Amino acid sequence: MLVTEASRRPVGVSVLQGTFETLSLPEVLGLLSSARKSGALWLDAGPISGVAHLEDGHCQAAEVGDQRGAVETGSALSVRLVDMCFAVMCQESGSFRFVADDRAPWSCPELVELSDVLVEVDRLLKQWREILRVIPSLECRPQLLDELEVEEIVIDRDRWALLVAIDGRRTVRELVQRTNRPVIELCQTLLELIEVGAVGVIDPVVARAPDVEMAPPLPSPAVPEPEPAHRTDEAVPGPATQPGTDTAHTEPPPVLTIVPGHDPDAWPEPEPQPPVAEPEPEPAPVAAGADPPDKGAFLRLFSGLRDSS
Repeated sequence: MLVTEASRRPVGVSVLQGTFETLSLPEVLGLLSSARKSGALWLDAGPISGVAHLEDGHCQAAEVGDQRGAVETGSALSVRLVDMCFAVMCQESGSFRFVADDRAPWSCPELVELSDVLVEVDRLLKQWREILRVIPSLECRPQLLDELEVEEIVIDRDRWALLVAIDGRRTVRELVQRTNRPVIELCQTLLELIEVGAVGVIDPVVARAPDVEMAPPLPSPAVPEPEPAHRTDEAVPGPATQPGTDTAHTEPPPVLTIVPGHDPDAWPEPEPQPPVAEPEPEPAPVAAGADPPDKGAFLRLFSGLRDSS
């Protein structure tokens, strides 16, 4: 089935929407799962944009990036949903929108438990943090080294395809596109080759540092004559400000919007989810005189929300 962009736009009533600064993605999925909601959860985070269609709190379809169209097994759907959630949680910020009346363009015969997806995403995030310690950016350039640190290594089909693609010029991002493998899977293979001394990584940020240090010194500017000191009884002007500038202006706090849906059941408190050891985002600055966002108030609102029909 061909799915066009126009047919994939969210339609219907938005029951829940907000940013991940207010509710994290695990909290959103846990809330929808425990409430057994049906509809479409739209996710936007940096370059990542995708949708997960739910039926009775289970995932029946998911599409993200170029991964579109129906899948026939629950395992294939689970892999697609895990990839989408993992990519979203790796971004610094993002937003979500749950639409109750948005129907799925197709449905997998096997539904996927959202709690199982969260467990797998948590495992991938732990692996990703280990990878970032060695491969800090997808713009790094792997290259083959002259000598191994071990006596021998086993080269399977995937490792061989990766070794052939490494030429010292291609970045990790380009290797992912060339080999058509998931980012975390290819980086995991790269990490194994780095640990045995077969491959090294050139960080473009570190590689540019010596050029800055070896640059010839600039000529010293002429030293101007010192100006007479201000008198202590005279007011010293402060930094110039543009007319109409509000120095106390800050970004507004994140907003969570809840609209009554069409199901008779209420929104329960979110069930405990597997811990995701991501650093807690710093709270958004609040303008003077405004009350800070209260997640507890949002969740109490969920528990008291009743659908109109």
